[in-house]
Order: sequence, then C-alpha cells, then structure tokens
Amino acid sequence: MYRTPLACVVSITLILAVVPCVALGQNTGGGGGGGAGNGNGGVGGIRIDASGLVEKSVTAALNPRELQKRLENSAATSLPTDLNHASTLRKVSLRDLDAEIDRLLQAGQPLPDAVLNLAGVTRIDFIFIADDGRDVIIAGPAEGFASLPDGRVVGINSHRPVLCLDDLLVALRTADTQATFGCSFDPEPGRLAKTQQLLGQNTTATSAADAQRGFQQIGGVLGHWNVTVFGVPESSHMAVALVEADYALKRLTTGDENPQVRGFKSYLSMMRPNADSLRRWWFSPRYDAIETNAQQTAWHLTGPRLQVSAQDEIVDANGNRQDAPSTHVSLEKYAQQFTEKIPDLAEKVAAIAQLQNMVDLLVTAAVLERSRTQRSLVWKPIVLNDGQRLTVQEFGIPKETPSIVKVRMAGSRTVLGLIAGGVSVTPRRILADAKPASEAAALELPVRSDQNPSWWWD
Repeated sequence: MYRTPLACVVSITLILAVVPCVALGQNTGGGGGGGAGNGNGGVGGIRIDASGLVEKSVTAALNPRELQKRLENSAATSLPTDLNHASTLRKVSLRDLDAEIDRLLQAGQPLPDAVLNLAGVTRIDFIFIADDGRDVIIAGPAEGFASLPDGRVVGINSHRPVLCLDDLLVALRTADTQATFGCSFDPEPGRLAKTQQLLGQNTTATSAADAQRGFQQIGGVLGHWNVTVFGVPESSHMAVALVEADYALKRLTTGDENPQVRGFKSYLSMMRPNADSLRRWWFSPRYDAIETNAQQTAWHLTGPRLQVSAQDEIVDANGNRQDAPSTHVSLEKYAQQFTEKIPDLAEKVAAIAQLQNMVDLLVTAAVLERSRTQRSLVWKPIVLNDGQRLTVQEFGIPKETPSIVKVRMAGSRTVLGLIAGGVSVTPRRILADAKPASEAAALELPVRSDQNPSWWWD
C-alpha cells in the first residue's frame, strides 16, 4: 500500500513538509534508438542531484510582458504558421503520428517540436476509435507553444503545459502492466519513532523563534524522507512530473508558495491545536463526467481531472503509521477547498496543470487497452510501443527529499504538522465510472479533409 501525506502535534502551529524535485541530467536512451528527448524535458519546479535528492529549482524571474514577448517570438521563429495559432479542438491521429515518427527515424532525421509536443494540444477532451478499428484520434484545445526559462513547454497564450510525446509513450507502454500510477513521500519509521519521543519531551515554546529552533531540531531527527514512484519508470519525465506535482502540493499546504488564487488558504493558516496525529493527503483523479457511446468507441472527458483527498493517521512507538478512526474537520475542509480551487490553481501552478495532462494520457492509454481487449481496436503501433527504436528521455531518479519547517503561533499552543505526500491514479477504475453520452454530447468521429495529409488538423 502506498501512503501519502502526514501531520503531528505538540504545543504554536508549524508544518514540517517535504521538498520535491526536478531533474536535469538527461539522456535519450541507448541502443541507437531515436529519442523523444526534448519535448517538455524540463520540469520546472524541482531539480534532482546525483544522489537522488529532490530540491527546489530556482530560475531567474522575468516580468510578464518580457516573458510573453519571448514566448511569442520563439513560437513565431520555430513553429510552422499553421501550427502557431489557437484552436478550440485540434485532432491528432495516433496512427498517422506513429507513421510520421517511423518515417523520420528511418530517414535519420530528428523529431520536430510539433511531434515532441503533440501539436500543442493542452488537454484531451475526446478520444475516438475509428470505425474500422485502425486509428485512434485524440482531440482537445491547442495553441502555439514555446519553452519557459525553466524548460517547460507551454502554450504561448494560456501558459498551460502542452501534452508531451514522452508521457504518451510511457502511458501506452505501461497500460497493460500496471493498475496504479503515482508517487509517495514517506519518513523512515525509525526516525519517526525518535521524533515522537522528542515531542513527548518537548515543552511549550514561549515564542515563535523558540518553536522554530525546536522544530529545526525535530527536522534534523526526521532527516530526509523517502520518495517512491510506482507504475512508471523512475527515470521518466512522467515520474519526475508526478513528484513535482506532489511537491507543489506540499509548498501550497505550508504557504511556501502563494498561487495568488482568490479564496485559497494554506493549511498552515487553517490548522488548530488538537490531539496528536499524522496527516496525509494526496492527488487522485476526478472528472465531472466521462461519457461514452454504446460501442465505447468515442469518449468525452470533462471536469477538473484532479481532487485532493485527506486522512488522519496514528503513529505507534515504532514509527509505523495507520489510518486514524476519524479525520479532523480542518483536514477535510482544506482538502475540499483545494479540490474546489483546482481549475484556478492549474492556471497559476504549472505542475498541477501538468498532472492533469498526465491523468488524461493515462486514461487515454486505458481506453486503448480496453478497446484492444474488446477487439474494437485492431491498430498496432509501429514505433510508439518500441522502446528500442524510440527511447524516452531519462532524468535523475528522485529518491529522497529533505524536511522543511514552518511555524505559526496559535495562542499558547504549538502544532507540528508532518506532511507526507502522494499522487495515486488508477485509470481502469476511472473508466468503470463512464456513463452513456447525452444527446447533447456530439461523440462523432472527426472527419478530415482529403486535402490534409497531416497527422494533426483543426
């Protein structure tokens, strides 16, 4: 069982959180294969050192006007004119994309930005299986795109991350082998037990500075927390993006990151002194609806894609964790608030928007796997599933993250929050909730003009 977030109590309000990671240090794989390498390669919020330690990534900030000008100039210089414009519904044929990549690899040519970034699509709203079962078409909003200073590729208007070929490859290649995808941040049980002992000896702090010093000592006892990635290759872009999203959750929780979203509060500001407990919360999928036709060859995805779930935990003398019989009301309120603000947060926090894209891609891969099982899909990729010919970019493997300490006075009492983190996605379970399409949902296979031979079109 993969655990996620944490919290604990003493006497002020403090949160001890975990730090995520972004990896630089890439290579495009071995064996002479082509690399899907640069599309969305940089994960902007974290970095991973040679030992696997996840830390915050810092890049020089640009003023919004200068940043926008750079994005527009970059897109105008590097993208074809027909690709560098916004579209409410851009379609991508996975069969034709596969054939185009095969052609480029055979010719020894690099994959262009359009391929690496899936034609600038920023969300998957529709998935279609062709009537003859020989093609899959994904469709969603799209726009011209360019790289931010931290390396993340985003739409030049929305600044939302675009879909990444690497992530599509990982989703397709793991769909038939794994049921659940995600990551988890967890303290070592032995260190957690020592922390509990230290808390039992602790006296009430007389000032925030006193509390800060005391809890920095606690942070030293806890040491680094373990990072676990499951369901996807640990060195993949998707793995690092999962960890980055969980790291963003921690920073938002502690107030280390202010997303400038009206009505959003950090959990630190909402915590109140209460009985000893650990607190965990995690990202999981949430769609308003997934609709499909009677043949299950057309799918419509709507909603925020994500929610935050929460649970109190109890820690025994050996540092082992188990679910508490009830969850504190402040924890439930924070999870509810976070979930309600997901659409707004995704506009401000790129890591959350990127995680939404991951969920869409994993659901798409699950639809394809189900369709093959039901024999409605007979198309077999030439290179998309070939890890020798088409490799994915490799990053440093995230292994551990340090603790951070935050303090807030709450009368004469102090609360210590140990917050572990996680992301958990089970695509097949999501599909189980699909319902028949309403008459208002036009789930018809997109028609492409005979004059348009491209693998994507508007």
